[in-house]
Amino acid sequence: MKNLFKVFASTALCASAFGLVACGDDSSTSASSSSDTQTGSISVNEAEQTLTATATESQDLCLVNGGAYSWTTLKETYSTTFKYIFVGDTLVLRRYDDEKEKFRNDGNVYIGGTANSVYGSWQELPNCEWEHGNIECDDDDDYSYDFYLTITKSSFTSKRVPRGIVSEDDYTDHYTDDYMKSELMRSIYVGLYTGRFSTSPSDIFHRDENLSDPNANVILASEFGVTIQSQSKTSETFTMNGQTVKVNVSKASISDDADEKQVNMSVDIGGTSCILDYQVTYNITKDLCKVENAEYFETDYDYDVNDNKYYYVDEYYKSNRDAFETCMAVLAEQTAVTKGSDILDEMIWAYPVYLKEAVNTKTERKARQEKFHKILERFAE
Repeated sequence: MKNLFKVFASTALCASAFGLVACGDDSSTSASSSSDTQTGSISVNEAEQTLTATATESQDLCLVNGGAYSWTTLKETYSTTFKYIFVGDTLVLRRYDDEKEKFRNDGNVYIGGTANSVYGSWQELPNCEWEHGNIECDDDDDYSYDFYLTITKSSFTSKRVPRGIVSEDDYTDHYTDDYMKSELMRSIYVGLYTGRFSTSPSDIFHRDENLSDPNANVILASEFGVTIQSQSKTSETFTMNGQTVKVNVSKASISDDADEKQVNMSVDIGGTSCILDYQVTYNITKDLCKVENAEYFETDYDYDVNDNKYYYVDEYYKSNRDAFETCMAVLAEQTAVTKGSDILDEMIWAYPVYLKEAVNTKTERKARQEKFHKILERFAE
């Protein structure tokens, strides 16, 4: 079943010890950004130093059957056995590999309990790993969550607690709520100046280094001939090539795990406005699970415990980016100073997918990949 127990998966191994979902489960969907708790029964064999954890989980899904969509709760029971060992007062849990029919040669590392007693409260060290008898830790402790585990003689509790926006891999260290100094705003300057647009709505959440510079006004005047007349975090009025441009962000929101994003903004010149309407979420709700939203759905598939294949809605993606860019190109006829020289600006938008930066949905990733290859084809012509 999709995403069950994955909420406790660390990056030290393919899954945290008590993330009972198997390795290789779809990793494209993140769990909720709130604290998550998993409980279940446990059976401990102290003589063999093994424990078997069992839990039943339910998940609400928007199932797809032909052209019909139904909100359904799926329940499944998982059971996994672990070998536990101690290195001093550190607990190591090694998962049993059903395919190889033996315990894995690597394991998750926990601290905070009592030496030689598996019972108690433990905290996982996600940057550490036990392998072939040795514990090795890397310097990267830039994880989004802390993982805690409590074991009694009959039960376990596993908890994931968010640290907040800290992950450099997710590009969240560059997040901003000053949208007039975002990468999307820079794309608007570039587009109005060159007459051609390559925008990514989610770039509104990423800080542009040049626009955040104390001398940003000087840079804008030098690069684009922009003079800012008024500015707040959500709106701006500026002039370019003798035209007054008004930008207003009426809605911009993003969840801590970047699974939910929404942007509504307008760009106006002389009473003509271009509206950007963008919404994407992986957290599908019952209200979204309707046939009238089908055009915005992306689906995926999985298998239940009986190995039956089923399809479900994996993502809701609604965007009028293409229409927005077309509209902006019309506005740029009044502001553009130079045309046909912005291919590098297009590449700046498309290329980050290969750097794994600023791309948080499969749809955006695919769009950037296609754009980048088209640009390469233009170079080859």
